[in-house]
Amino acid sequence: METVEDQGGDAIQFLVGQGQVLTASRDILASCSPVFHAMCLGPLAEAGPVEVPDVSPTALEQLLRRAATGEPVLPSSIDEGCELLYAAKKYLVDDVASTCRDIIGEWVGPHDACRVLEFAESVDELALAETCLELIRRRAREVLKEESFSEVGRTMLGRVLDDGRLEVDSEVDVIEAANRWAEGACKRRGLPTTGPNRRAVLGSLFGKLRFLSLRGTELFPSVTERDLLTLDEFHAVLERSARVCGDPWRPLPGLCAVVERRGARRGPSEFSYAGLSRCPMCGSPLADLRTRERCFRCRIN
Repeated sequence: METVEDQGGDAIQFLVGQGQVLTASRDILASCSPVFHAMCLGPLAEAGPVEVPDVSPTALEQLLRRAATGEPVLPSSIDEGCELLYAAKKYLVDDVASTCRDIIGEWVGPHDACRVLEFAESVDELALAETCLELIRRRAREVLKEESFSEVGRTMLGRVLDDGRLEVDSEVDVIEAANRWAEGACKRRGLPTTGPNRRAVLGSLFGKLRFLSLRGTELFPSVTERDLLTLDEFHAVLERSARVCGDPWRPLPGLCAVVERRGARRGPSEFSYAGLSRCPMCGSPLADLRTRERCFRCRIN
């Protein structure tokens, strides 16, 4: 059992965590916020111990100690800051909430941006949420490579995949991050991490991956090493990337039809033979393309 020393007058008790009891002076606590005032001295004041299942013991203890001593409350980590912000909002302790907002906004980085964004939206902290969203966009390459990204919720993954303002080198960064997330989801479900299983756990989120924005040289280290695409889909991506002459191109069902690249480099993709020794469609040697820049066998140009 843990307690916060009361400063005279009748005491109020809070039951938190695993049987922990926190105690505070009703008179002193009532002066800290209208919520505490109603709980301690209002017409419907709590007579017995108050059960608080949704606030961490540490966060509530900090609020009660701040009421008793007047000392400022400073979280020591992002997680503690989020817990304390939630508690401060619940009990309308505005100065503590403001301090937590500032500290979280200053400390948040690529490792925890998605998690903090989820938290901020769940407690209607729109300014903090916007700070996280801008960080995710601006530092998307780092965010997507973080180990923690494979553990974000499905809704958060969908939000990231929907965002056309992510500053990434190419869609390869996004596809690889989604693939790692799908691998983690398969393992959590006890499924083999095969291509069909990874695609199945992605479900509708697969349709948000912009395969059609990939350039020819980006297809091989990314897509062919991961069997997320069917053979027909892979050929369709190649045809779109290579701009094959002939009838107007039509996307296959299930493939995202967006061809723009994300972020500052957005725009239609262009095929390039750079780094390739053979034509990706027909396998013909490409040695002569330095002068011709065209594969006559399959008419890729």
